[in-house]
Amino acid sequence: MTVAHALLLAPIPGLIIYFLGQRMLRKLDDPAFNEQFWRLRLRISKIVMLSMLALAALAWRWTPVTLPLFALCVWLGAFRLRKTVFAEEWTLGEYLRSRVRLTLGVTLFWIVLLFEPALVGTVGLNNFGWIIAAMLIWTYEYRALLLWGFEAGPMNDAALLARLNAIAARSRARPAEILEIGTPKAHFPNAFAFPHPTQPRVLMSRTLLRHLDHDEVAAIFAHEVAHLEHFAGKRARMSAWSMFLLVALGAVMAAAGINADPLYGAAFAQVVWVVAIAIGYNRRRRKHQAHESHSDVRAAELCGDPEALIRALTKLHALGRVPDRWDREKNYSHPSLVRRIQAIREAPVTSDTSHTSPGSVDSDRVRSSVS
Repeated sequence: MTVAHALLLAPIPGLIIYFLGQRMLRKLDDPAFNEQFWRLRLRISKIVMLSMLALAALAWRWTPVTLPLFALCVWLGAFRLRKTVFAEEWTLGEYLRSRVRLTLGVTLFWIVLLFEPALVGTVGLNNFGWIIAAMLIWTYEYRALLLWGFEAGPMNDAALLARLNAIAARSRARPAEILEIGTPKAHFPNAFAFPHPTQPRVLMSRTLLRHLDHDEVAAIFAHEVAHLEHFAGKRARMSAWSMFLLVALGAVMAAAGINADPLYGAAFAQVVWVVAIAIGYNRRRRKHQAHESHSDVRAAELCGDPEALIRALTKLHALGRVPDRWDREKNYSHPSLVRRIQAIREAPVTSDTSHTSPGSVDSDRVRSSVS
């Protein structure tokens, strides 16, 4: 395939996403809009992933040119839909800047890792050591890049920090650094726990902090701390080394394929690698669902207020336009909202709120500045 053909193909997924979005916007007042919008988001995710794989396979020589064009067209195609549905206030320029920053800081590493065998095949076995070295350095710096990509910053609400410190003090997890993420004009209601043997973090989006009260934020924080408890100790060390292991495995698989068949070995290794990652990701996602339910119950214990957790989860689903019930729920990493509420209310929750009062917590227990 010539570069001209590749450049003509790259914008097509973005055009498809744009027209699908225009059709969805006509249903904005439909009572079942959230369900339809959720199905569209899943469909768009499949379009993006399959198109990226197809473009890389058909025009792999021109990937440095075609993938940025592909990404730009996908972002442009989705802009009007998400800005209207979520009532976002940013301009197109601010939106594109945020997408580029998020991609460079968070997503690009995983895209390169996904295509590592093909990359090794392109440079050849004589030079693939440079690829491994670059990927290992990238892996080492990934945590810092992720914070940059998410536009992370310190949490400055002293009253809220006192509440979160109290929860952290009751937890079995190592004290976590607490950061705010996301641009103020973006709509991104979410929170994440990042386990680490020595420096775990909890990232809470500025959208979440704007729309939830302190009780609800504390409940969501408790849920993320429950994740840190689960991934402490040996699990935290395994998590820290897993990215390095994936980089090494991708390179070894490519080298083995090239040694077996110099002409088509890298292509075969790439196919096997993508299939293996897809299988591993799906298995991990299904196992994670049970862990999410456990973390909900543990969060209710840590914050001492199950109803605040239920209110917070309900608000987050509403803010994210996520339906309360899902078809084929077993395919998701999280249970549906209905099942989560049911599990929280049925669990025998024991409150630990009497153990530590907010004012008695050492402020050094939880750091709230970017390192």
